Amino acid sequence: MAATALAICVVASPAQADTRTRTDGTADAAGLPAAYDLISATWDYTPERLVVTADLGETGREGVVLTARSSHFWEGYDVVARTWRQDGRTVRRLWIWFNTVERTPVACPGMRATWRPSTVRLSVPGSCLFDGTPMTDLSVTTNARGSREVEDLVVGPRRLTSR
Repeated sequence: MAATALAICVVASPAQADTRTRTDGTADAAGLPAAYDLISATWDYTPERLVVTADLGETGREGVVLTARSSHFWEGYDVVARTWRQDGRTVRRLWIWFNTVERTPVACPGMRATWRPSTVRLSVPGSCLFDGTPMTDLSVTTNARGSREVEDLVVGPRRLTSR
């Protein structure tokens, strides 16, 4: 009598990202340098991390700051991640803002940023983002380092959840 074996294989699929892409839907001001010109932004949010990829006109200029901002499910809290190039190196910072008045820097060991021709990628671990709490009112902006004036803006999704 022949024996027949049935093997059932269960494979865990990787976490799926809530992914959204937005293009810059506004006409840019005349004379806006390409280094500040946001063309589009993509947000990929999994329980492990939030990855924001911004396409710019160019990325070679030092002093350009890319900011990814989101409000959190808890009222009054914003997470602000920034990156810029300074003296040939990449700088990354993360802040928690409470009611946009109190700004607290946050140590985030796994935060990464890469600057490539016309693309900046900012990656923030979920452990620095309240572990997967839904985010609202996302945006990406550019500005000159040391200036609060926004040069360009891409408004992101109204709500983003890690799955």
